[in-house]
Amino acid sequence: MVDQTVRVSCGALCRIKDPATGKYLLGINPNRSSKGIQVLMPIGGAIRYTMEPPIPFTPETPGSKDLRLMIKETMLPAFQNWFEARIERELNPFRELREELVDEYNVLPALYPQDVTMRYVSLDIARRFTDRTGVTGMLTHSFQEIFDVTFTSKDLWHRLKNIPVGSSLCWTTAEQIRAHHYTDNVTIQADVLQLN
Repeated sequence: MVDQTVRVSCGALCRIKDPATGKYLLGINPNRSSKGIQVLMPIGGAIRYTMEPPIPFTPETPGSKDLRLMIKETMLPAFQNWFEARIERELNPFRELREELVDEYNVLPALYPQDVTMRYVSLDIARRFTDRTGVTGMLTHSFQEIFDVTFTSKDLWHRLKNIPVGSSLCWTTAEQIRAHHYTDNVTIQADVLQLN
């Protein structure tokens, strides 16, 4: 039996819900948008390690500390044990949340840890073929941590609730998420949020 190489992708995703409307904040995924695919996904992204995982791996992007790796399939149980121990890596989505809302989507002027609360909800583990640029079609074992994110800054929450028309961020209903449909040319991939 051949010990094939598989891709592992680990992320921290934000479940941001407006309690007044019951809608969820999602964003157009820039990686897929660059290929002409318009898909709304949860805010968040790759988790970074602080110390290398204790298994042999090849980073997807040389020099990156993102937990997007190539490993031998027989190493998956050891990797999962290390990941679920929640050590030597980022433990929340704050870095990605700030990067996306401040730097990528440009809807907030700044974001600091005291502006939000984050509560770990669950870990979603899946096996699927990816459509990410550079590794399209590769079998990927994904480990996605889900966090409920609440904004404690009233000013920043007001800005998010009043996103400018034409922004790549959208407030979507649970029904739209379950139907995977936002508009005729925009789909939704957010099942991982595990809506009630």
